Amino acid sequence: MTHTELGNISFLWGWWTFFEAVWIATLWRSRTRVLGGGVYRLPGVRRVRRNAAERRVDALLAELERLDVPAEAWPDRCDLVDR
Repeated sequence: MTHTELGNISFLWGWWTFFEAVWIATLWRSRTRVLGGGVYRLPGVRRVRRNAAERRVDALLAELERLDVPAEAWPDRCDLVDR
């Protein structure tokens, strides 16, 4: 690794660390205190994680159906995925 590569990596690492520190401080001040909760507010990340949430909700609803829970007692699928 050359001095230039090390300098570039150090520069990027420093800016990323600074970004994380500001992000955590902002969330701490807003009393969220969970880094993941703030990250999932970003539109691109939210879209990626939506598929995983849909799979989990489908598994939950399939389990409710398997246990013969009346359909009126089921939560709304869209509300669960959005949450």
